[in-house]
Amino acid sequence: MISLQADAGILFLDPGDVDDAGEWAAYSLFSWRAAPPIRFPSFTALMYQVIVTP
Repeated sequence: MISLQADAGILFLDPGDVDDAGEWAAYSLFSWRAAPPIRFPSFTALMYQVIVTP
């Protein structure tokens, strides 16, 4: 897990979900969204979504 709590959600990396380049998949999960965790192909992709995309 890379966050403890943020707006009723968590961010985490999955060392069991690794691509050919060695990148771990990253996920976001928020309680206010009635959906399973959203998967991102990398930590960079997750941060881009969280920080750059409103």
